[in-house]
Amino acid sequence: MMYERADDVPGTQAPLDGVPVVSDLSQLRTGCIESPLRLATVLAGYALTVDSGLGGGSNIAIDGCIVDRFRLDCQPGGIVGLVYRVRAADLSAGIMGRLAMLIDSEVSITLLPPDAAR
Repeated sequence: MMYERADDVPGTQAPLDGVPVVSDLSQLRTGCIESPLRLATVLAGYALTVDSGLGGGSNIAIDGCIVDRFRLDCQPGGIVGLVYRVRAADLSAGIMGRLAMLIDSEVSITLLPPDAAR
């Protein structure tokens, strides 16, 4: 919906030998749509795992999360920036404290949908 073929664009990079083409839809279709785009999607029942850096039992696992406030930033070249919010209720003081310690830190997370979380 947001991208079209980039065949006629000057300076388009030619295919590289041995590198599979991911998509030929890399040119923004129009410049009149402002980013970020907002999606009204709300996903419930997700399982969030926050990798604390030590792996395994030190990771923070939270079930029953709600994922919403999706924002898409479509850029030339087929690049899409994605921002979203993950909410959870009834967290223990221990988990809240561990999460608070990660503020302003870069962390890896895993979000699993309800069917895959079990």
